[in-house]
Amino acid sequence: MDGRLRTFVVTAVTAVLALAGGAAADALALPRDGTGWAGLALVTAFYCIALSTLFVVMPRLPPTSSVALNFEPIALLALAWIFLGQAVTPAQVLGAFVTVGAIAWMGVKK
Repeated sequence: MDGRLRTFVVTAVTAVLALAGGAAADALALPRDGTGWAGLALVTAFYCIALSTLFVVMPRLPPTSSVALNFEPIALLALAWIFLGQAVTPAQVLGAFVTVGAIAWMGVKK
């Protein structure tokens, strides 16, 4: 499947599920001003561009790049801690390393 179509489908399904889940739980908090909507639009656009680029480039990458591609959980934990001041628990750090370690182990095992 073409990377652009795959990105569109994944993003659309995620948006529908997030909106439906938030509405069902009565916890949906949409942006209240133009700045919030602009931020939401830019995050969506940048994510779609990055995901499309990933799916276009992925067939050209060596199999050992699976570790780098799955480094996202660790990067997100670090960025949330640095920029958002979120507390990172030892269980989260352990979970991120176990996940990436398992992916690396399976990639090397092949």
